[in-house]
Amino acid sequence: MKKLLATTVIMAASAGAHSSVLLHQSDWESPSSFTYTTNFGSAEVVPANGLFSSNSLAFNTTGNPGAFHYDQIDYAINGPMGGAYRVSFDIAISSLINSNNQFVVLFDTPTVKNLYFTNTGNIRLFGGGLSTPLATYNEDEVMHFDMGFDITNSQWDIALNNVSLYSGAIKGTPAQYLRSIRFSQGLVNASNSVSNDATVFLDNVTISQLPVPSSLWLFACGMAGLLLKKRSRK
Repeated sequence: MKKLLATTVIMAASAGAHSSVLLHQSDWESPSSFTYTTNFGSAEVVPANGLFSSNSLAFNTTGNPGAFHYDQIDYAINGPMGGAYRVSFDIAISSLINSNNQFVVLFDTPTVKNLYFTNTGNIRLFGGGLSTPLATYNEDEVMHFDMGFDITNSQWDIALNNVSLYSGAIKGTPAQYLRSIRFSQGLVNASNSVSNDATVFLDNVTISQLPVPSSLWLFACGMAGLLLKKRSRK
C-alpha cells in the first residue's frame, strides 16, 4: 500500500512537472516564431555577432522618439488568478555601463515587478517596496537566466548561469495574476542624452505556464521521498 502511495505521489509530481504549457518561444531564426508585440522603438533581429552564434534581438535607443527613447517588446500572458510561470532567456550587454541607459525585464502584475540591469553594472530587483541588489554583470558576456514566478505562493526564484541569485517572496501588492512580460531598454532619466553605443542582445526566450506551482511539486517530491524512506527502513 505504501509503495503504491509513493508511486502515485511520484507520478502526480512528474505529471505536474511535465505538463507545463509553452506560451512563448523566440530564437529569432524564423519570423513565424515571433509571438511578441512591439510597444516602443524598433528592436531588430541581428545575425551572429561574436556574442551569439546565431540571430538575436538587439535593443538600442538610438533614433527612437519619446521621452525615454524605449526599445520595448511585450509577451502577452493574460494568465488566470494565481498560477506559476517559468521564464528563461539568454542576454548579452554591450556598452551599457556608464551610459544613460538601463535594461529592464518587467512582470506586469497589478503592481509591476522588475529585474533591472543598471548602467552601473548591477542586477537588481525592484518593485513593491523591494530594491535588492542581486549581482553584478560583465559586459560582452552571454548570461543565461532561469526564473520561477509563482503567484499562488508569492515566490520568485531567479538563477543566473544555474546559480541562484534570489529565492524569496514577491514583495509588495499581491501579484494576483500576470498580464504580460516585457523586455525594455530606455534612458534612466528623460532628461538624459541618448547613448548611441549601448546595446542589449536577447536570445532564446521561453515562457511557460506551470499548472502545478513549484512549491506543490517540491512537496510532492518530499512526500514521495519520505514514504520511500520509511518503506526501506522496514
